Amino acid sequence: MIRIANPRDYLAEWVARFVKNKDLIVKNILEISQKEEIVIAKLKDGKEHIYLIEPFLDNSNLISSLDRLKGHDNCSLAVYNTKEAFDAVIKSWEKLAKFKRHFSIYFINPFSKTEKRWTLYPMTHDLVTEGAGLKAGLLSLFSTVDSTTKEEIERVLKDDK
Repeated sequence: MIRIANPRDYLAEWVARFVKNKDLIVKNILEISQKEEIVIAKLKDGKEHIYLIEPFLDNSNLISSLDRLKGHDNCSLAVYNTKEAFDAVIKSWEKLAKFKRHFSIYFINPFSKTEKRWTLYPMTHDLVTEGAGLKAGLLSLFSTVDSTTKEEIERVLKDDK
């Protein structure tokens, strides 16, 4: 287990390890680096995939997070799997669905007793989901990973020291 007390740093480290492990077979990543709240995967084709770490996504920081990713073709947002993050995504669905083709959101709970993460590709999910079924479908994905809260993450990281 990672020994980091800050929720943002913990999530960034988790994402970096996840990306590295995901690439074990394909071996398409040359280097993974981290600059504050951004994890950068430099790929063999010269491109980069940017992972913006926004631990506790909500309505107040979703749009500013998207603004920070505008200049990147391949990008993801990494957030803890909280009800607030889920609600923010539902509320801003129209913007997310039109944002970028190669954009994804990773909802993560490293301490979940079930799955540790689920991934949302807003543009793709919007194409394959009918309006009324969208929230139900996303709620089904959300429930595959134990939901968490800011307080719970902070408590677990504090207790882990």
